[in-house]
Amino acid sequence: MTCEYTPPKVFDFSTKKALEANKRVVYLSGPHGVGKSTLIEDLKQFDMGRVKEQIAHMEGLTDNVSRQLWRNALHCVEHRENLAYAMSQPPKSVVIGDRCWLDDVAYVNTCVEMGWLDAPYRKGIFDNAEFQYTLSLTPKPERFIVLLPPIEWNIERIEERWTEGIAPKWCEKNFTYLGAVRHSFEQLASKMPDQITVINETDRKGRVDKIKKWLNDHDLEDFIVEGRTYIEGVRSSVGS
Repeated sequence: MTCEYTPPKVFDFSTKKALEANKRVVYLSGPHGVGKSTLIEDLKQFDMGRVKEQIAHMEGLTDNVSRQLWRNALHCVEHRENLAYAMSQPPKSVVIGDRCWLDDVAYVNTCVEMGWLDAPYRKGIFDNAEFQYTLSLTPKPERFIVLLPPIEWNIERIEERWTEGIAPKWCEKNFTYLGAVRHSFEQLASKMPDQITVINETDRKGRVDKIKKWLNDHDLEDFIVEGRTYIEGVRSSVGS
C-alpha cells in the first residue's frame, strides 16, 4: 500500500510578489468599542466585497504580560494568513483585517502610560514581536485604517452594548483607560501619516463611504473582509 504525502506549504514572503501583496492587506484598528466589528459586517453587504473566514481563539488571560505576548503571536499568524491569501488574489483586490500589530503597539504603550506595565516589560514585549516577525520571515503590515470617533460617542456605544446583555470586556468599564488607548492611537497616526488613515465618522454609511474612497485612492477595485469566527467555549468576556 502506498501513501501519498504532500508537505504543508510554506509561503515565501521575501519575493517581490509578496512585498507588493503586503500593500494590499489593510487593518481596521482603534480603541475598543469604536465599531470595528460593525463596520466589518457592513462591508460584507457590498457586492464588491467577499468574506474570508478566520478563526480567533479568545483565551481568558488575566496576566497583562501574557495578554500582550498572546496578541503578538495571534496577530503575526493572522497577518501571515492574510498575506498568503492576498498573494492569491487579483492585483487590485485588498484584504481588510480586524486588528493587527498596530493595536499591539497602542495597547502596550497605554498599559505603560497607565502604570500597569513597567518600561522594561514594554521593551521585552516589543522585542518579542520583532523576534516573531523576523523569525517567521513575515513583513509587518504597512497599511492601517484607525477608527477614532469622539470619545463621548465611544463611551455611549460601550454602555449600550452592556444594556443589550453583552458582557464587559477586559477593563472596559475604565474610561480613563479608553481615553489613554485613544491617545496612543492618535500619537501613532501623527507619526505614521503615510500608513494610517483615520476615520472619525460615527454613522455607518459615512464609514463605509470612507472605506470606498480609500479603495479608490489606492486604485483598488475589490476587497475581501476577514470575517472572524469564534470557537464556542473558547471566547471569553475578557475581550481582545
